[in-house]
Amino acid sequence: MLSRGKACSMTLTETVQASIRADIIEGKLGPGERLRIDELKEKYGPSATPIREALTRLVGESIV
Repeated sequence: MLSRGKACSMTLTETVQASIRADIIEGKLGPGERLRIDELKEKYGPSATPIREALTRLVGESIV
């Protein structure tokens, strides 16, 4: 789940993006692992729209 402390200064998409990025860097999400929207919704909390946007941004950063 997302922490409410950081979410205040960041948009929901930015918060999800940072959380997914951190989980990838820390190895919690492995190389080649499929990132399914439904599973990410359960883990990070918000609806599919901010998750899709976060994934799109992470693709732009070559993280995903």
